[in-house]
Amino acid sequence: VCSSDLRIMFPWSEIQPGSPDEMKPGYYSDDRIAAQAKSGMTLVGVIVYTPTWAAEDPSKGWAAVPKGLDRPATDPQNTFARFVNKLAARYKGTVDSWIIWNEPDLLSDLEAKTSPTWSGTEQQFWQLQKSGYLAIKQANPQAKVLMPGFSHWHAKEAGLQPYFKRLLDIAATDPTADRKSTRLNSSH
Repeated sequence: VCSSDLRIMFPWSEIQPGSPDEMKPGYYSDDRIAAQAKSGMTLVGVIVYTPTWAAEDPSKGWAAVPKGLDRPATDPQNTFARFVNKLAARYKGTVDSWIIWNEPDLLSDLEAKTSPTWSGTEQQFWQLQKSGYLAIKQANPQAKVLMPGFSHWHAKEAGLQPYFKRLLDIAATDPTADRKSTRLNSSH
């Protein structure tokens, strides 16, 4: 994300608060999003916050793991992929860069290692990334899908390896991953 980019939050919990059939405005109306795009800014959508109906464990709030992440991205029971596909299709041509989630490694309790932003495991977060990527690319093959921001310091303070390193280790062992896509390019 560079200085001419504008990050726009797309809170799933507000866009589909009661069911997968809804597509309400999030923090911004479609008109406002279109006006930002017309101003010359490159819009980067940040997809966050699981709605209660889509949560494996609703007691985890908007940090909950979505239902169906273990299913293929094309399976209607993969609630996250279903939403992300609708979102990417709706904003194709206006928002063509996406970030899936934000700072999953924040820790509200360093000792318990609990996060206010993501209640799942790193493996589940990898599934979220993979499902979201595939769903976005199905709706908009030209879209860019970026990794979220990571806090780094929370892991360091908790004595953990950086979250991104742990995520890359999981990606490297995923038998369905495209090896060309999961390699880091040292020139960037």
